[in-house]
Amino acid sequence: MKKLMIGFIVILGTVFFSTVFIIDMTEQAVILQFGKPVRTIKDPGLHFKLPIPFQNAVIFDNRLLEYDVPPEEILSKDKKSLIVDRRTCKKGLELLGKDKDWEPEVIYHLFSDLSIEALIYFLAVDSTDRANQYANIYFTQYCGQAELSLTGDDLVEMGLKPGPIFQSVFKALREAHVKGAIETRDDEVCWVKKEFLEQ
Repeated sequence: MKKLMIGFIVILGTVFFSTVFIIDMTEQAVILQFGKPVRTIKDPGLHFKLPIPFQNAVIFDNRLLEYDVPPEEILSKDKKSLIVDRRTCKKGLELLGKDKDWEPEVIYHLFSDLSIEALIYFLAVDSTDRANQYANIYFTQYCGQAELSLTGDDLVEMGLKPGPIFQSVFKALREAHVKGAIETRDDEVCWVKKEFLEQ
C-alpha cells in the first residue's frame, strides 16, 4: 500500500510539473495543442497549460531583430517556402492593423499558406485576441471544411484539360467550401460545371 501511494505521488507530481512553466522577461511562448497553436504568452512569470501530450509550450527569445536579407528559397519541414511565409506573415500583420473583419476566404488562404514555424512566429509577433481568434477559426472550422472530394482525374473526366486552370479550380472550390456555398462532392461537380464548363 505504501509503494502504491509513493507511485501515485510521483505520477501526480510529474503531471503537475508538466503543466507549469516559467516565462522570463526576455522570452515568449506559443502553446501548441496536438501540434496546433492555440495561444501566445508574452507576460513573464509562472504559467499553466494542460499536461503533455495534450499541450506543449514552445519558448523562444523575444529579443528578435529584423534583418532584411536577399530572398533565398528555403523550405520548412512541411515543404512550404519561407519566402512565401515571410510575405504571408507581412500581409497578415498589415491586415490585422486594419479594423476590418476578415472574410472566411482571407482567413483560410492566409493560414493555409503558412508553415507551422511561420504560424508560431505570426502568433508570437501579434498575440492579439483577433489573431488568436482567426487562427482558432482556421483550425477548428476552415482547415477541415476546405478539403476537396474532387481530384485532377475527376476534372479531366469532366472535360477540363490539365494545366494551370486546375489550380484556379481547386482554389475556387476551397473558397466556396469555406464560404458555405458548397458542402458535398455533388455540390463540387455542379459548381465546377457552372463556373468553368458552361461558359
